[in-house]
Amino acid sequence: MENCVHMEVQKVTLPDGHHTEVHWSHPPVQPQGVVILVSALGVSVDYYRGLVKQWSERGYIIARFESRGMRYSSVNDVINDNFGYREVLDVDMATIIPFITQQYPDLPVWLCGHSLGGQFALMYASDYLPNLEGVMLLAAGSNHFRTLKSSIAVTRRQLEIKAIRVVNQCMGYFPGHRVGFGGKQPKNLMADWSYEGLTGRYKVVNSDKDYNVLLKELALPVMMISFAGDHWVPKRSADRLAEKLIHCSVVQKELSYSWKSKPVDHFTWSKAPEQVLDAFEEWVASEKRKVA
Repeated sequence: MENCVHMEVQKVTLPDGHHTEVHWSHPPVQPQGVVILVSALGVSVDYYRGLVKQWSERGYIIARFESRGMRYSSVNDVINDNFGYREVLDVDMATIIPFITQQYPDLPVWLCGHSLGGQFALMYASDYLPNLEGVMLLAAGSNHFRTLKSSIAVTRRQLEIKAIRVVNQCMGYFPGHRVGFGGKQPKNLMADWSYEGLTGRYKVVNSDKDYNVLLKELALPVMMISFAGDHWVPKRSADRLAEKLIHCSVVQKELSYSWKSKPVDHFTWSKAPEQVLDAFEEWVASEKRKVA
């Protein structure tokens, strides 16, 4: 059945003249719906190839789009082409998500984000109010340093975020490719990321939108999956983000299993996603029963 999954790529031109790619995975059977996957910080769509094959085998069209500044994006100089959350949300996602959904107007759509992509999924949904069945977050939550458990971990994370913020301001970009975190990222994006990490609130550069208010007004089913082996975004971080979703029907689940004899973590869950996909299907079935 795996060989029957059909992959294709479409180029999408963005309003600012840049372009990116949407990578499609089509199931070998009549599709049950469309899942739009938003990548983690510094992660290309290629990373999820195995995940989306397995997801498509279960009967879903999976659409993943390349993030601005990554391999298949025309933005290849994040110093001169500076961007932040505003461009990701109001240019890229505001163009790409309607492009995807309009191709399948009769199918249900779920928006799914990994790590920072989960925050983007919620922020986009809270502002643009797309016609979605729900939002699924994978290893995603608030970056706020105070969500961590021990005082040592809290202090360490606070110092790390402050150091990232200083380096980003001084260099005019963040050299994550040199320090092993997040890849090379533009100044505004890491300013937005570090502000939320230090305050637990959103304040987006060059935007007057208050996502703190918008998230409190959002009313959608939300599924948040955390992983017991994830030290970057533990369940407490997901709990902190869930607190903002006061009008959403939120289901949270923490999974604990292994891949190659090690507990799955922030990234390796996607190498063995069976339990994640099972949880997604259980959630979808549960939401259908609510409206039946």
